[in-house]
Amino acid sequence: MAYLGQVDRKASNVQVFNVDSSTSATHNIGWTPPSEQTIIVTINGVKQHTNAYSFSGAVLTLSSALVTTDELEVIGINDIGNSLTPVDGSVTTSKLGDDAVTLAKMAGLARGKIIVGDSSGDPSALTVGSANQVLKSDGTDAAWGADVGGSLVYLASSRSTVDAATVDFQGFKSTDYLFYLITGFMTPVTANVQLSMRLMDGASEITTSNYLYIRGGVDSDGTGVYDNSTTNDNWSLAANVGTQGPAMFSLQLHFQDATDDGWDGALLVGNLGHILSATGDPVERTVYGNYGVDNADLDGIRFYHNSGDIDYHKIVVYGMKGS
Repeated sequence: MAYLGQVDRKASNVQVFNVDSSTSATHNIGWTPPSEQTIIVTINGVKQHTNAYSFSGAVLTLSSALVTTDELEVIGINDIGNSLTPVDGSVTTSKLGDDAVTLAKMAGLARGKIIVGDSSGDPSALTVGSANQVLKSDGTDAAWGADVGGSLVYLASSRSTVDAATVDFQGFKSTDYLFYLITGFMTPVTANVQLSMRLMDGASEITTSNYLYIRGGVDSDGTGVYDNSTTNDNWSLAANVGTQGPAMFSLQLHFQDATDDGWDGALLVGNLGHILSATGDPVERTVYGNYGVDNADLDGIRFYHNSGDIDYHKIVVYGMKGS
């Protein structure tokens, strides 16, 4: 047979240790057995019981010391406890169990980024979008872009059973949304009061005399209400609101911005319903009107009663983008 050269040794190679003419009870056999069950110890060809010796690392300790005529032999297999490192790229999908890769084992991802498929079909991290952008698809790729409108977006809400003089919503901008939908209910502490809404510039009510105001409405009995004035600075939404029945409303509000030295305007249209305190009769009303003010920024609204506090309320505000 031709010479094949040296063969690499394997972890399963049989290990052998021999000693004679020794009078010692301890012997270093040259390897560390994984356990006592992996070795065979013989003295003068007689196999020794496992309680006749012990191991500490590679050191064998016999229960009795050898005499000079004894021949000790230890045979073992050293194939336990070795670790194998797979070759890079050798672990395939079939070798991984379902749900085996946890989030903790994934590479880090910058806050706000999401994983999408790229043009090569590989996962990639999509760059974080800007404030108020929405995730869009062109049918092939995903990207962040501006919301061009068509759906209502929840913006804010207020709910409380604690008495309060006013309920405010601030920060409205017509450049952000085409209009705002405001819906909810409000109950007064005292009966037969008027529910009103006033426009705001920041955190301040607009009560300047430099405004124009037109309002109108139709009650359920067909009675029309119309006012063209430069003295009113609020919208009267409902009158004679009773404590036993809240004023419930659904309002659409649109703000029109102008230049800093021009007129800002607001348009209101909506429906209200409530129960009169004195008679207990239900009342419905359609409200509409517009409002203009010079040298102010219309960007908020305030609800209040003309007398007494608000007992409890729940109001939700939605916005719709313009194209």
